[in-house]
Amino acid sequence: MEFADGTPISLTIRVATGVLNGPRVAMLGVQHGDEYSGMEIINRIIDTIDCKEFAGTIISIPVSNPLAFNAAERAAPPPMGYENLNMNRVWPGDSKGLLIERIAAQVWDQLISGSDIAIDLHEGGKAFMAKYIHARGTPETNKLVGEKVKEMYRQFGQGIPVLGGVNTRPAMMGTLQYRLD
Repeated sequence: MEFADGTPISLTIRVATGVLNGPRVAMLGVQHGDEYSGMEIINRIIDTIDCKEFAGTIISIPVSNPLAFNAAERAAPPPMGYENLNMNRVWPGDSKGLLIERIAAQVWDQLISGSDIAIDLHEGGKAFMAKYIHARGTPETNKLVGEKVKEMYRQFGQGIPVLGGVNTRPAMMGTLQYRLD
């Protein structure tokens, strides 16, 4: 895949593999080009993991949507990605579709599919300045990981973590959340 000027479009993939067997965790940052915290969180995690004391594998993409990121916009504007699609509305992508759909399809096939856990980091972006996180899960998952999620967001300075129960309204079609349910 390449930009209109012929420059190749690439994604940086960062992997940490522990010495012990364990779950495969997929982490995505910057699906929206103005949501920078996910990139920073992923890079900090990967940079500080001691693989000798780690079980499993983390496969991460700090910047999932290079079109929007390069433009510093929520979705890629027409000069960067003519279709102006929101990446978080096209999952699992389409390998024969528009550019952002093809990027999503590659990320889905190579990263999300086959993972035990997917962590998709979002924030409000430059148009929304409040700092909070809403982690969706069942009452059972909140019992198991709720306090860990709160602590993780405190450690990374992400404001007030708000843990929500099961989402009672239908998720938007095409969102990663919808596709993982």
